[in-house]
This record gives sequence, C-alpha cells and structure tokens, in this order.
Amino acid sequence: MAFDMGFSRASLTSPIAQTGLYELQVNGFRPKLTKKGDGVNYNVETTIVNNQGFTANGAPLEGIKVFHPLSTKFSIAIWDFVHACGLEMEEVLVPGDAQTDQHTTLVLPGVWEGAAANPEDPSQWGEYKGPLLNVIFKADVIESSFNGKPKNEIRAFLCALDGCAEKYPDVKHSNNLCK
Repeated sequence: MAFDMGFSRASLTSPIAQTGLYELQVNGFRPKLTKKGDGVNYNVETTIVNNQGFTANGAPLEGIKVFHPLSTKFSIAIWDFVHACGLEMEEVLVPGDAQTDQHTTLVLPGVWEGAAANPEDPSQWGEYKGPLLNVIFKADVIESSFNGKPKNEIRAFLCALDGCAEKYPDVKHSNNLCK
C-alpha cells in the first residue's frame, strides 16, 4: 500500500471554528508570568467536544483547540471560567507580615505539583491536579486574528454554578472577555 510522501499547505494551519456556542473540555494549563511579571497567566488549554459539525473549510469541529490566558490581572475571566465549570473559587488565607495584614484571596480550585518549591515562577510549576481537569463547559467562541493569522477566542463563559445569581448578586459575569 502506498502512503503520502508529503502534506498539504492547509495541514499546516489550525482549523478555525465559526462563531457560536460550543462545549469545551479542559485539557490542562500552562501557567507563566504576565509580560510585566506582576501576575499569572494560567493559559487554559481546551478542545471542542460533543460536536459533529464542520468548519467552513470542511475540517471536523471536534477536537479544535481553543486557548484562553486566564490572567490574574483580569480576575472576572477566572471567576467566569470556574463558574462555567460548575465550581466555586477556592478561598485561601494569606498570612500577614510586617507590611501587610493577614487576608483571604480567591484562587483556582486545585494545586500544581511543585508550585510550593517555585512560587515566584509559574512556568516551573508541575502538572495541575484539581477538579477543573477534563471538565466540559459551555462558552461563546468567536473567530478573531492575531498577527494576521486567524484564531478562535472565548468571548464569554456560560455560568453553570447552581444559584450563582442568588449567592453573588453583586458580581455579574462578563458577556465580552475579548479586547
């Protein structure tokens, strides 16, 4: 049986999903410092699941990767993401020191292996261990571009947390996380 000796130029580009509501599955995270070094981009990696449709170019929608930075500098995106997964943020106690008082802060549920050994360098954190992994959630995905190349972007996460509006009447989910 013969096999292909080459590949098409089209195979070098990622397929792009049309704007719409999709189910996405959390595959993992690639945390790193923000460009200014004053926060963390968790960089969630997701794929489209439970969709038998096709892109405008005829590629299957199932398995298309969609990324989101989930920056601590844009906290509503993290809040919305965790709620879309049907979970609550974790509240942790931060001990005080000579300059600051003890206080609580909200964090993603779960932990990273090795984060305690490298708390200042998220790129050195190990594998994420927590309830967000493999969760399927719904999101409004749009077509956009970066440096002239097409890409998909999450415009909004759809909240799946039971009783969210009653529990948090003062916090509204964003309907446009895009810049």
